[in-house]
Amino acid sequence: MSKFFVNEDEKRRILNLHECAKKNVKTIEEQIAPLDPMIQQKIDYIKSPIYKQRLVAYGVKDPDSVIQDRVKRLQATTFKTTQNGQALTSDGGMDKPKITLNTTDSRYVKAHEIGHVTGGDDTRYTVNNPHKAKGNQMSPAEAWKFYNRNKNLAKTVPGIKNPQTGKVNPGTTSYRDNVYDYQQIDKSNMSPDPASELYGAKNILDVTKGKIDPHEIGSAENKGDLDAIRQLLHDNKITQNYGDNITPEQWKKALANPKIAREPHVVRMRNNFDDNSICDLNNIIAIRNPYTVDNGTIA
Repeated sequence: MSKFFVNEDEKRRILNLHECAKKNVKTIEEQIAPLDPMIQQKIDYIKSPIYKQRLVAYGVKDPDSVIQDRVKRLQATTFKTTQNGQALTSDGGMDKPKITLNTTDSRYVKAHEIGHVTGGDDTRYTVNNPHKAKGNQMSPAEAWKFYNRNKNLAKTVPGIKNPQTGKVNPGTTSYRDNVYDYQQIDKSNMSPDPASELYGAKNILDVTKGKIDPHEIGSAENKGDLDAIRQLLHDNKITQNYGDNITPEQWKKALANPKIAREPHVVRMRNNFDDNSICDLNNIIAIRNPYTVDNGTIA
C-alpha cells in the first residue's frame, strides 16, 4: 500500500472541516466573504504563468514578491458608489485601495480603476533601478514603454518632396526607447513615471502643444485603458482569458464591433497609440525600429 502524506496546513483544514460538520457551522473558507468577481479575475490573471512570464521578460526584479504584493492589494480593495463625481482610485493607507464609482459607470470604467490598484504612478516614490516595481506601481521602464510608443510624443520625420511629381511622401514616426533615457538619469532619484518631463527636461505640455490632456498621456491612465480593453476583449469572447495575447487580426475583429470601437477607453487608447502598438503593449513588445530591439512586456 502506498503512503499518502498530508502537510500540516492540509491537516488543519481537514480537522476544521470535521469540527464544523459536527457543530453545523460554516467552515473558515465559507466565513470569508467572496471577492468581487472582477477583482478575483484580476487576481487569477496575476497568479497565472503568463503574468509572471511578462514580468520576468520585462526584467522586473523579484517577480514573486511583486505578484504577492499585488494580490494582497487587490484582496484588500474596497468599493464605494456615489451619484456625484468621477471614478477614482485612492490608497486608504496600509495598502488598502479604495475605488469610488459613479452609479452610471460601466464595468469598463471599473476595470480601468482596478488597473490603477496595481499600475499606479505615484511620483513621490523613487527607485534606483529602472526595472524595480512596487505593488501599486509599474517599474519606470514599464511606464516608459507607453511614452515611447505614444504617437502624440513620438518623433516625426517630415516627408520628402518628390522633384518629379511635386508630391510630398508621407513622413515616418520613430518610436525610440531613448525618448526617456533612464540610462542617463540619476539612478539615486528616479521617479517611476516621468509624466511631467521628457528627456532634456521638456515639459509634456510643450511637446503636445496643447493637443491632448497631459493626464491622458500618463502611463497609469494608458495602463488603465489597456486593462479596460482586456476586459472588453474577454467579455466579447475575442480572448479566452482576461489578459491573453492578441493578434492584429483579433484586434481588427474586435474593432469591427461598433460597441467596442466606440467604447471610450478604446477611443482614447487609439488617440494615443496606433493599432499595432496597442497589440504590442498587450503582448510582448518588439519595436519596429531597425536600430532597437525591445523584448519588454506590459503585465
